[in-house]
Amino acid sequence: MVIKIYHSFGSNKQIQVTGHVFDMKPPEIFSETNFFLANLIALIYLFKVKTIAEVELELDFFGIKHKTKSLEDGFFRFEFDTNYDLSFGWHTIQIKGKNILTGEIFSSEGKLFVPEITKFAVISDIDDTIMKSYSATIFRRLYELISKNPYRRKVFENTIEWYQELAEEENPGNESRAFFYVSSSEWNLYEYLNVVFKQNKLPEGIFLLNSLRTLKSFWKTGKTGHEGKLVRIGRLMNTFPEVKFLLIGDNTQKDPEIYQEIVFKYPDQIKAVMIRNSRKSKGADTTLILKKIAQQNIPVIQFTTTQEGIDFSREIDIIK
Repeated sequence: MVIKIYHSFGSNKQIQVTGHVFDMKPPEIFSETNFFLANLIALIYLFKVKTIAEVELELDFFGIKHKTKSLEDGFFRFEFDTNYDLSFGWHTIQIKGKNILTGEIFSSEGKLFVPEITKFAVISDIDDTIMKSYSATIFRRLYELISKNPYRRKVFENTIEWYQELAEEENPGNESRAFFYVSSSEWNLYEYLNVVFKQNKLPEGIFLLNSLRTLKSFWKTGKTGHEGKLVRIGRLMNTFPEVKFLLIGDNTQKDPEIYQEIVFKYPDQIKAVMIRNSRKSKGADTTLILKKIAQQNIPVIQFTTTQEGIDFSREIDIIK
């Protein structure tokens, strides 16, 4: 039995910590050698994970104990108010759990990020925004997942440099700016994505993903309803009401529509909206949505190359 704590986030007013309880530690089965069959087997293992429900969990936060239980799918969330004066940056947290069958106590450590409220934060999609994933087509997306292991996945040209400039830091883990990677991918791919990001030296941040999938629905990966993405972004806005957010996404799926809803609900918290034109057939529709967003006096751009995004970032003075 193991507690997997995902990179979490908080402020001086509220803390949110998430994770899963698994029956055993998921194997680290991806190697840098790129073989189609080996990649397929590795992905199958990620979707064969077994979770444990109703596990009693405890988080000791500066002497105050907070308790919760894992849900039916093993997922857990700690969400509580605090008035502790936390410094910005990464903090270590520990969660303890009790094996309901043996009574054994087990624990796990994780990381929690507190952003600097004087700086804007970044909310970014992943698939077809940072790396080419062909999310609009199920079988093409699956082929991309299986044919290239996470060490071989490439990001769009100039994206690493762009995100490092946004982070004001070249070395992942030393950022003072918060990065939230909100994706329609499932928690099954958490470690996969971590490898991709570390391999490409992208800013370390908080992944906010969709519910775990079982092996029989593996072929639908990335096709979960996008309503959850809207809820997750809204939760960030409510947790950090004093922070402005830069929204970066693409038009392969529903990012323009989701960001439009967020802008209309939280107009004072949006720094800018930037959409990669990954699906040319939706370019005209995306332009119309961005025009509506711009009416809220929010800078917008639909860009085809990352360099266009970099130039616009300089134009609106969010990078040097």
